[in-house]
Amino acid sequence: MIKSLLSLAVKYLSKKDYSQESLRKKLSVHCDSNSDIDDVIEYLKTKGFVSDKRFVDNIIDKYSTNYGYCFITNLLKNNGVDSDLFLERISFLKNSEFDRACSLMIRKFPKGVSSDIKSYYKYARFLSNRGFTRDVVYKVIKATSISID
Repeated sequence: MIKSLLSLAVKYLSKKDYSQESLRKKLSVHCDSNSDIDDVIEYLKTKGFVSDKRFVDNIIDKYSTNYGYCFITNLLKNNGVDSDLFLERISFLKNSEFDRACSLMIRKFPKGVSSDIKSYYKYARFLSNRGFTRDVVYKVIKATSISID
């Protein structure tokens, strides 16, 4: 059973990087024994196939240009990564959140953003759904808005 579980885990990891907890959940569908799953994950850790640090780095690289700090932290928490492991690694995202949100707005709305109330809510929802904080959303919209007369 462990051999087939191991081959299944390697198959999953060959397609996508998983955290230890998300891989455990994926394998639990195929096996009832938690000890077998723990043995497989421990073996994969020693071989370097699964690593939460690498998973955190990959998530940061993938999502940091288009998403905010809150979105990335929630994604990592939902994947079962220990918060002590990633809070230090993503602290730089908080400092650059305004710049990243501005560049995202410029890419998404290259003609600028209008200052009417309906458009304001549209831009605020766009940035909020991407995990940017409320004050960053306000500052970005204020900095990138153009007045329409």
